[in-house]
Amino acid sequence: MNKIKLNPTKNFYVNKEDKFIRMGNFPQTGRMIEYENENFIQFLSFLKEYVDYDNVILQLLNKFNMKKSDAENLILYLLENSILIEDTCMLQIEQDEFYNRELNYFLMISNKNKISEFKKMQNKKICILGMGGIGSIIAEMLVRAGFNKLILLDYDNIEKSNLIRQTLYFEKDVGLKKTVLAKKNLLKINSN
Repeated sequence: MNKIKLNPTKNFYVNKEDKFIRMGNFPQTGRMIEYENENFIQFLSFLKEYVDYDNVILQLLNKFNMKKSDAENLILYLLENSILIEDTCMLQIEQDEFYNRELNYFLMISNKNKISEFKKMQNKKICILGMGGIGSIIAEMLVRAGFNKLILLDYDNIEKSNLIRQTLYFEKDVGLKKTVLAKKNLLKINSN
């Protein structure tokens, strides 16, 4: 393991009076962490930037007199619950300019690193029956969300009355096949 730090997608709120930390924006959905020692707050502050894994273990051993195995288990727990994040994971997210917002969202709501699941999702085949008012919008949203393999089925041509509710088509497209234009316009949104 390289370097780790606090997950930047999760906000922390410290209640020193009641000695707990809430992770997350809302009390109803946030995770509560109780602490006894003020050193824990300093420890979390220490993790605002990337720190070598071994250095984090040393901090736990020195500040809390923990056994090495307990310190390693604690770090593993914090990583599994997405409280801490590895630099390699954040680097993957930051390097994906197109989908970094989606990946950050999955990291924010998930207890695990969902990058591999997101990549699997992108390769799922989805069949959309009808490229009308609902189908065309669903196709557009799926493409924007990162799905790469769509099967579009519709035997109709674009009519002028379609334009008010079908966002993939334009006046100049009237009379042309919906699926042909849908594919062309979806590829303009996301070339993948």
